[in-house]
Amino acid sequence: ISPEELAAQFDLVIFCCGAQQPRPLPFAETAGVFYALDYLRASAQSLLEKTEPAVTASGRQVVLVGAGDSASDCISVALRQGCRKPRTEQTEKRDHAHEEAEAVFGADIRRYETQIERLVCGDDGSVNAVILQGSGEQLPCDLLLLASGFSGCEPASVDAYEAVRKTGVPALTAGDMASGVSLVVLAIASGKQAAAQADASLMGYTNIL
Repeated sequence: ISPEELAAQFDLVIFCCGAQQPRPLPFAETAGVFYALDYLRASAQSLLEKTEPAVTASGRQVVLVGAGDSASDCISVALRQGCRKPRTEQTEKRDHAHEEAEAVFGADIRRYETQIERLVCGDDGSVNAVILQGSGEQLPCDLLLLASGFSGCEPASVDAYEAVRKTGVPALTAGDMASGVSLVVLAIASGKQAAAQADASLMGYTNIL
């Protein structure tokens, strides 16, 4: 639907598009390197469509950069796909995914206070190892997953918001699109606040608390 069609059909638009633009990393375009959400989406889509995933950890040496819920989800999916022992660079946080990995491989997969200095790639340009900063340790890796956070809204979401505003229709934002990446409970509260603003704008008052 175009911005003009929205303007013709609705009196107000609320954008709740999230903040899913990944934080850029210098080696993100290398073959065998994927952002966490791209990997998770491909895995979920394959399950829904009952097809082979576009990206799989099956039989692969996985290194994961980052912490948080997306990182934990990547570990869980990689384990279920049959990866070889994964490695993850992160903080002290430990959750179900790390416990599951330790139960499978008999050791903690977390590496503390480490950063990737550079990648080692094969003749085809695909990653096959990572070199750790400082120690120079080389970890085998043919699937590198990046769960290192988000930098803001995806450009398409921002462009759509600006296009609707130019039609003259009031446009509000809510959730991560309004506040940046945060907790789900805060996104819910932001959505409720946007609903109250919309109600007051259209009705002249609001009963939404």
